[in-house]
Amino acid sequence: MLDKLIKFISFIFFIAALFLIKKEVDLVGLKKLFDIILSTPFYLILGAFLITSVNYFILSGYDLIGLNYIQKKLPFKKVLPMSSISFAISNLAGHIYASGGAIRYLFLKPLGFTKKEIFLLISFETLTILLGLAFAFVLAVFLETIDNTLKSYHYLSLLYLSAFLIITGFLFYFEEIVKKNRVLYIGKVSLKAPTLTQTYLGLLVGLFDFISMFLVFYVFLDYFIEVHFIKVFIIFTTAMVLSYLSQVPAGIGVLESLFIILFPHTAQQKGMILAAFALYRVVYFILPFALASIYLLFQRIQKK
Repeated sequence: MLDKLIKFISFIFFIAALFLIKKEVDLVGLKKLFDIILSTPFYLILGAFLITSVNYFILSGYDLIGLNYIQKKLPFKKVLPMSSISFAISNLAGHIYASGGAIRYLFLKPLGFTKKEIFLLISFETLTILLGLAFAFVLAVFLETIDNTLKSYHYLSLLYLSAFLIITGFLFYFEEIVKKNRVLYIGKVSLKAPTLTQTYLGLLVGLFDFISMFLVFYVFLDYFIEVHFIKVFIIFTTAMVLSYLSQVPAGIGVLESLFIILFPHTAQQKGMILAAFALYRVVYFILPFALASIYLLFQRIQKK
């Protein structure tokens, strides 16, 4: 029942976001939007793709820590393709637990991993990714107190309340779960507490993952509009967390809508923001997904 309710709410968020995005695109004009996108120099797209490649290298850290957590070892030359393909699929499809888990199963099952080990690996990675995103959000709130980007009292109240709840959750997690080596229950999944080292490394990987992902978007936005790095980081992080909570795959539509609502801009700049997001979606989500699909197709053909 709860799962159906979450899917329904996610669907409502998605429809509302698409409606808002369509409204914004209509205001800008589809031809003008395509003109902005096509005017983007190739070196910028190449640079963004290189940052994406670095991000996927960082993403392999989740699998390395996860393998350490389940006390298994794999050479990095096997971890990197498994991790890259899994995240390329799950980043676009959403639901890392299901889509990412299925790809890891294809890679790990022939190597002698049991279903339980693969299940624990993906469960631990999902938890680590959530902690990393929460950590990035708390950092953004800390920067907000210095930079004063979001001037609306309502936004600030929600921001600080969310950060307070996350920090409280962090303290509880570290003191009651990690340090006391308790079992953590996530739905029907039970996870033994990770070590402090695994926890700290997970937070570090999560932070670098988020920052490198953000940079892919930032290089495009900064080309179109002269923007302040910290201001954009704060707003993008806030929008990312809220879009993640919506459970819409890749936060598509929701992330763009929230960013446009929070980011101060002129009517002329709206098209440039939408163009930056379109390029970000293509470089960070669609290209890796296409490359991963081609890789899996060739693997399947070779096996035949």
